[in-house]
Amino acid sequence: SVPAPDSTFFFGTTTSVIEDGVAEFPAVQVTGEPGQNLTLGLRASSGFWGAASLEVDVQVLLRECTIGEQVDSSGRACQGCDEDLFSLDPAPGRFACKECPAHANCPGGSAIDVDKGFYRWTAESEAVHACPMPDTCEGGEVPGDESCRR
Repeated sequence: SVPAPDSTFFFGTTTSVIEDGVAEFPAVQVTGEPGQNLTLGLRASSGFWGAASLEVDVQVLLRECTIGEQVDSSGRACQGCDEDLFSLDPAPGRFACKECPAHANCPGGSAIDVDKGFYRWTAESEAVHACPMPDTCEGGEVPGDESCRR
């Protein structure tokens, strides 16, 4: 039995044959709110009348979304930012993909490729700046001085 909040779902085969004390559930997926801590109740029995059974609670922590992702519309999974969008904010609860800044191309995820003649200060910076010496700024995803031609 698996007591779970309404926002948690289990998919796949939830039965297994135990061999040498090991039960495998290779196709089971658990989805829920990112960062949610769940208790899964596992129950095993031999299948024979009156046979002993075992019940175990297993703690599962669903991962938070990471840089380059946002919580999907269901609120139960993380999804990568689409093309022309990006996300650099790793703070829990603030995952929203943003529109690509002017003078840049965003292929999705956390990537911001700036146009030639522009740069970003750091990899965590969303702002795109015009280069004071446009011919020296190569553009691309590399931020700061490394994006300059010498």
